[in-house]
Amino acid sequence: MRLQKMLPLFGKIAIVDNNYEEVVTLTELLASEGAPYIFYDYERSIITDKIRKLNDIRLVFLDIRLDEGVQDETTICSTLASTVEKIVPTKNGPYSIVLWTNEIALKDKVSEYLLKMLSEDETTLPMYVCGIDKKDFLSNPIERLEETLFEELKPQYMVNFLMRWENESMKSSGELVRKLIRYQNKLVDNNTMEKILAQIAFLENSELRRGEEATQSVLNILGELFVSQYYELVNSKELLDEMKMFWKLDFSKEDQVSTIRQGINIQTRARFNTLMNVNLSGNKEDHLPGKFYFIQDSDVLLNIATLHENTFKKKLEIDMMNFGESKVEYKMRPIEIDITPQCDYAQNKNHMLRMAYGYMISFEKVKDIKSNKDIWLDVGYTKKIKDKTGYNHVYVTPELYIDDKICVLIFNTKYVTIEHKKFHETHEYIARLNSDILNEIRKNSAESISRIGINNL
Repeated sequence: MRLQKMLPLFGKIAIVDNNYEEVVTLTELLASEGAPYIFYDYERSIITDKIRKLNDIRLVFLDIRLDEGVQDETTICSTLASTVEKIVPTKNGPYSIVLWTNEIALKDKVSEYLLKMLSEDETTLPMYVCGIDKKDFLSNPIERLEETLFEELKPQYMVNFLMRWENESMKSSGELVRKLIRYQNKLVDNNTMEKILAQIAFLENSELRRGEEATQSVLNILGELFVSQYYELVNSKELLDEMKMFWKLDFSKEDQVSTIRQGINIQTRARFNTLMNVNLSGNKEDHLPGKFYFIQDSDVLLNIATLHENTFKKKLEIDMMNFGESKVEYKMRPIEIDITPQCDYAQNKNHMLRMAYGYMISFEKVKDIKSNKDIWLDVGYTKKIKDKTGYNHVYVTPELYIDDKICVLIFNTKYVTIEHKKFHETHEYIARLNSDILNEIRKNSAESISRIGINNL
């Protein structure tokens, strides 16, 4: 049972060897634990390039000697690097390499080479490289694989944390589907299921008339149902007790907590802020608020200079901001965000949308003198913008990563306007904010209205 918890049950395991007979025991063991895997025969697949890269690989079992005719250690290492670049895509996500070999003495050299020489332009770099002795494994497969993986992958405890979560959350989604199909312990037939889902769709959108609208409505409701299923998962004491053991950080010690942000560069922070706060996969047709768009100065239903003056309390440098001794170029474009209440969409009362104006400021990279590469300056972009705004009615987001740019969104809640629901057809859609930030903007807007009345409606 412990082995199953360590294996990716919904990610994939890749096995690369030049002798299938040596991996049969491994594949049978993985199959018995329900772990999905794919076997690559080195001579038939890797050399001939008959490979389609698959996403979400979590473990790679990699035989060190893929070409029996090669003796030079550097050539062995370069062959392994080329193999990894052929099977693991550039946006794969975290994974570990398990060197699966009869020559375990080469593990350290191969590991060092892979971590140093793999190209980020060709593949995703592994989080960790470890090794298993084939002969040792074959002597006692189940126990040796469990013991070895537990010990070898122990240093990657946070990846194990996320993989454990991936396994449990995917199980939770499957449990929701089972509940829908076997409602009240009775198997629901296909026709009944269609009627149930159609009724669910009309709950979300009573005026829908197309299958596309119905699908979107059902998916929205299923998302809400999954949240309830999710709460059952996170309130499982057994799961919490298991996953809390992955942490090495002692949250009770101030000296450890105070250093959390150290070592996390600005691009990584911006990407995670976006992951948690912005939906980049949606589109302007989504039946949801929070969507924001690029607009022209002429689209602002008041003087653009007035909007600017009531957004920035301090003078904003033109096209260039000073960060200490460094200067960073930026571009600023006006945007408009839909802050209409969610209930209006659910009840098809979103004919007149409540909107707020703002700006997107995107920052350019700077030339790093040491590396001669273009990099994002690792500074507080949001703090700089907040220093420039200074008004209570202006909401500034954390640094975000949108369209391959680090950017900050600014929303002026002093001016609220109304747009027809088709207004977006003439504007460029950017993304959709999640409910947390959206609610903060609405809160600021309500406070502005309560203090000074409605400036623009």
